[in-house]
Amino acid sequence: MGQSESNESKIGKSFKCPHCQQTFPPETLSKSVNQHMISCSKNSQKKSIFNKFKIGNSSTNPSKIKDYIKKKKIDWNEGCDNIVLSRENCLEESIEKIEFCDLWRELKISFNGEIASDAGGLYREWFTILIEELEKKEMKLFERAECDEINYVFNKNLNENSTWCFKYFNFLGRLIAKSLIDNITINLSFNCLIYKLILEEQIKFDDLKNIDTSLYSSLISLKNMKPEELESMEIYYSVQYENDKGEIITDEFVPDGNSKKVTDINDYIEKRINYLVTKSQMLISHIQDGLFTFIPKEILQSLNSSELELLICGQPFIDVNDWKQNSIYKGSFNKNHRCVKWFWEEIFNLSQEDLRRFLQFSTGTSQVPINGFKKLESNRGEIAKFCLNSVTYNSNSKNNFIRAHTCFNRLDVPLFNNKEELHEAIIFVLKNNTGFGID
Repeated sequence: MGQSESNESKIGKSFKCPHCQQTFPPETLSKSVNQHMISCSKNSQKKSIFNKFKIGNSSTNPSKIKDYIKKKKIDWNEGCDNIVLSRENCLEESIEKIEFCDLWRELKISFNGEIASDAGGLYREWFTILIEELEKKEMKLFERAECDEINYVFNKNLNENSTWCFKYFNFLGRLIAKSLIDNITINLSFNCLIYKLILEEQIKFDDLKNIDTSLYSSLISLKNMKPEELESMEIYYSVQYENDKGEIITDEFVPDGNSKKVTDINDYIEKRINYLVTKSQMLISHIQDGLFTFIPKEILQSLNSSELELLICGQPFIDVNDWKQNSIYKGSFNKNHRCVKWFWEEIFNLSQEDLRRFLQFSTGTSQVPINGFKKLESNRGEIAKFCLNSVTYNSNSKNNFIRAHTCFNRLDVPLFNNKEELHEAIIFVLKNNTGFGID
């Protein structure tokens, strides 16, 4: 469910600057936000997004989950599970083979016909491939939510009782559990409704503005009407929508709802929200079955839905200044080396979409940890800051590529003679960032 090309240079989701609290709407160009972040961070002390886990007077934080995982996780020295997959049928083969794996053990991935060994990068890429497959429009598991931000809810035409739905959503729950166990952030484009229902939080009227903006606006208008005005609106306890075959489907909120006229708008709103929850409940239970099998509900409920999303998906915006400030250099490189300066100039000019592609190539994941780049980890949970390492530039070769060691977040960058050569190497990465020739 990636953004279309016309949206690639837009942030696609509301973003609030952590320094000055300015809010940028989804249609804002990524480069504009990048430039704001650069100038704003120079005048502000950056606060860790991790501190935002403290809500009001609560001291909620993910330590309860981290402690539970630490006790249950099997040390990598005790062996690992290996699965071999084909890229063409990665999702189906993964669902089949993961049944024979212990999710508390280290997991290594390899792809048929590829010589790369998995030191962590292929494993992280595996998550990205699976999420993209599950979210594909052709799968018909999800559909775009009726709100300004680009996120997704369950496809209303799904048969929630089918073994087909259980298969995919139960696997998704297990995949989320595995990402939490191994502290790998994944790009789930879920609407807040799904996160709230996973944790069994109550859906309130104000939540509708982030679930279905037009419905929320309409209900606000109805709430402000006089009884006689509401009477004239001819509103009933039902909703209609078109299915995949072009047929009109009517769902009723109460028995005979299609003929029961609304006279009490507050009762109607309550029934409408109950319908929304009930419509998703069985599908949510499939995800819960997979997720709670490994991380119990009472452990996850130490967080609220926003905190759970942050823990799963990481920071919603890539702050290039934070990336640069938390990077290290090896070989001939230091922060004042000309190639290093060229590199960051190029990175600062990328859109959010391209930043995610480049981060995916460099670290194996397109998401930033909740604590920012200072908390980038290796595949085995050790802090491994992003590293630029110089390698020899061969003037007689056309193969002066930037190479990624995703297991410990290192890029080998040739000592280019000019910025144009480095620019071309970065463009090559952005166009060819699937698969790993080195790890």
